[in-house]
Amino acid sequence: MSAASIIELREVSKSFGSTQALREVSFDLAQGEVHALTGENGAGKSTLIKIISGVHTDYTGELYLDGRLYRFRSPEDAAHAGVASIHQELSLVGSMTVADNLLLGETGAAYGIWPGRAGRQATRRILSSVDLDLDPEQFVETLPLSIRQLIEIARALGRNARVLVMDEPTSALNQREASALFERIDRLRARGTSIIYISHRMEEIYRLADRITVLRDGMRVTTAPLGELPKSALIEKMVGKPLTRSRETRRFEFGEPVLTVRNLSVEDPRRPGQDLVDSISFTLRRGEILGLAGLVGSGASELLHALFGSLKT
Repeated sequence: MSAASIIELREVSKSFGSTQALREVSFDLAQGEVHALTGENGAGKSTLIKIISGVHTDYTGELYLDGRLYRFRSPEDAAHAGVASIHQELSLVGSMTVADNLLLGETGAAYGIWPGRAGRQATRRILSSVDLDLDPEQFVETLPLSIRQLIEIARALGRNARVLVMDEPTSALNQREASALFERIDRLRARGTSIIYISHRMEEIYRLADRITVLRDGMRVTTAPLGELPKSALIEKMVGKPLTRSRETRRFEFGEPVLTVRNLSVEDPRRPGQDLVDSISFTLRRGEILGLAGLVGSGASELLHALFGSLKT
C-alpha cells in the first residue's frame, strides 16, 4: 500500500448465501484521488462500497485505514472515521430547513435542533466547504437537485469526511447541474479529499477519474491510471470480451399495437391550469422497446406515472 493511501482492501470476499458477491478483491484509494469504480450491474460495486462505508461487516479479507488494520462496525463507525457515502437517493428531509438538515444530531443541538444564531453560523460554515451561500432557513424541498446534492456533500464534509463515496451522483441531474457538480469535485480533490466515484457514464469517468478499477463477476479485473485505459479497453474489460462492429443492420418485425396513447395531458396538481405533460401521443407494439428520453423536468417521469395511474390525466 502506498504511504499516501487512506483506505486499502486486501483480498476481500463477501457472499450472500450461495451467491459470491466479491471474490478476493483488492482496492486502494489515495490521498486527493478520484478513483472510478466501474463494472456492469451485478459486478460487485455496491457490495464493495458498502464494506467501505460500514454497511456490510461480515466479510473476509482485510481493510486498512491510514495504514492500520480496521473493521467498521456500522455506517456510524465509518462516518466517525471520516468515510461518508452520497447515494443516488439523497437522505435530506425536504420539509426541513437547510440548517436543520445539516445540524440534526450534531453536538451542540438541543433535542436535535440548534438555537437560531448559532445554528445559522454553523450552517454557513459547513456550506462554505462546497462554496454554497444559502439561506439557512430555506426549506430543502424548494431547492434544485444539484443544490441538494451539494448540501449532502457539505454535510459529509462538515462531519470531517476525508473519503466520499459517490454512487451515480448525476443520475437525476441535467447537463448544467452535472457540470457544476464536476467543478465542485475538482475543488474537493485539490483540497485533499479522496473520492470513490461510481458511474455508468463514460464521459463522467474520463472527465473526473485519476484511476479506474474494473470489477466483473465479483472479481477485480484491473486497476489502471486513466491514461492507460482507453474507453474501448475499459468496455472490453467490463463485459469480458472484445468489441466487434457488425456491418449488418438488424431488422425486427414488430407485432400488433399493445398500447396506444393519444393526446395525453397531465395537469400539475400544484398549479391548476398548467400541464406537466401536454398532448403526448405514441404507439407501443408487441416485441418493441420504446425509448423515452428527456432532461430532468421534461415530463418523462410524469408521463410514466400517468400511464401507471398514479397521476390524474
